[in-house]
Amino acid sequence: HHHHHHQNHHNHHNSSSSYNSRLSPMSRTWLKVELPGNTSPSWCLQFTLDGKLLVIARGYSLHIVDTQTGAVVQKVWSHHDDWIRQITLAPGGRQLATASADGTARLWNMPILRCTALLQGHEEEDEVGCVAYSP
Repeated sequence: HHHHHHQNHHNHHNSSSSYNSRLSPMSRTWLKVELPGNTSPSWCLQFTLDGKLLVIARGYSLHIVDTQTGAVVQKVWSHHDDWIRQITLAPGGRQLATASADGTARLWNMPILRCTALLQGHEEEDEVGCVAYSP
């Protein structure tokens, strides 16, 4: 009986050591993204559902970043007249909304950014600070 117990213990030890060696050396918890020539203090970040892309709104520009490499894969001018205050991904991840301090919101196709709609109807002096999709 004692021998049987020892056998189990031995197997357990083997499995735990092989597990340790399987831990990926590539797993990291930080990503450095360079946005050259951009000095705006206004930042918004939004990850796509699969975590593969990061959408960054900085000032008047939208950037899409590959989260594996940190490379900016797309950059577009938002055409807002003031800083982007918020970005929101639609639940399906195929559309993005930007809300700007200029009182407008824009809808964008994802993952290739293309503006599909301009939402106005806010008072000129109002800042749009929040955009949300209904589920």
